[in-house]
Amino acid sequence: MLSDLSSRSLFRTLLAVLSVTALALLLWALRSVFVLVFGSIVVAVILRVVTNPIKRVFSLPDKLALLFAILLIASLFGSAIWLFGQDIERQAETLWRAVPYAWQSLLARLEALGIANPLQQWLQFGQGGGVANGLRSVLLSLSNALADAVLVIVGGIYLAAEPLLYRRGSVK
Repeated sequence: MLSDLSSRSLFRTLLAVLSVTALALLLWALRSVFVLVFGSIVVAVILRVVTNPIKRVFSLPDKLALLFAILLIASLFGSAIWLFGQDIERQAETLWRAVPYAWQSLLARLEALGIANPLQQWLQFGQGGGVANGLRSVLLSLSNALADAVLVIVGGIYLAAEPLLYRRGSVK
């Protein structure tokens, strides 16, 4: 009887530890989803902060005020890109022209030290490593970041469109 009770207790303890461990692993695996949900909530709060005064001042329905808030925020971002985009483009073009000359200058200095050839071999394109692999990973990261930003914005719009529905759903 005593051994039966201790084996049950051991089984319950083991089950509790395994359950907590599985929950921790699940939460860890879903951490990026939680970040996206948090970002969507922040976007929704910003949209509601802009929507409420528009709704109150112009006596518009909620959805129409939200549409105007989205258009206002999008036009502000578009204006900022338009204003600063030319400067960024000019700087990127200057950098694009300066990099080959700086690279040649660096190689000349490294050649004097005798380490230019190993560096060039390490940076060879097409061998599955070096700069080509780095560029591929940078492009992949940028595309993932863009997709995440789109998800956050769309999720924020959905949350801002029906905040009471999602608030009630999250409480239940």
